[in-house]
Amino acid sequence: MTMITDFWLFSADDIFRAGLARALEAEGFGVAGKYASLCEIENSGLPNDIIVLVDLPAGDSQLEAVTALRQRVSSARVVVLSGEFAPGSMAECFNRAADGYLLRTLEPSALVAALRLIVQGENFLPSGLGNKLAATKPRRTRPNLRPERDATMADLSPRQKEVLSHLVHGNPNKVIASALDMRESTVKVHLHAIFRKLHVHSRTQAANWATAHGMGGGPESS
Repeated sequence: MTMITDFWLFSADDIFRAGLARALEAEGFGVAGKYASLCEIENSGLPNDIIVLVDLPAGDSQLEAVTALRQRVSSARVVVLSGEFAPGSMAECFNRAADGYLLRTLEPSALVAALRLIVQGENFLPSGLGNKLAATKPRRTRPNLRPERDATMADLSPRQKEVLSHLVHGNPNKVIASALDMRESTVKVHLHAIFRKLHVHSRTQAANWATAHGMGGGPESS
């Protein structure tokens, strides 16, 4: 699968839109379009191999945007940006086949880390939303999703394995961040991805999984 690295941005907030574009470009991503109005995006003949970032208030406007984009560019990846934690709106966006839901309050480094996961083909949702999604029947199933299966160590990236190794020793996020030279917010992004890939819901469950799969000699806290 070809990795998508071009973004199209939609946000009525000129300052936020410009800042996000600069942050993405600084990380080596391409920004193919920056728009204040969703109508501008819809009329631009979007290619399929892109990631569309949609910055809208929680509620009907988000849902309508995801639905409209899915109808126009079915294979594009759609990521919703929101200024508030609204579980109902988040869950419904995923039911309509959004690929990610990010809060604008994330630190820039954490936001970029989450987008890197999405670029690599992952889905990203805020912690705590999984149970709500599991209890909600999806209205639309995104095609070509990998079926559920038992996780293996090969599912984790090298960085995720390093973070997991620290979990085995019970190291807190602050220690992990210092040891791996990253922000605590970035550690949280990696933990989110690890939990989802391993189908676990806590640090203890992840550590137990790692131990059962032969990871026991990783770094210890100092």
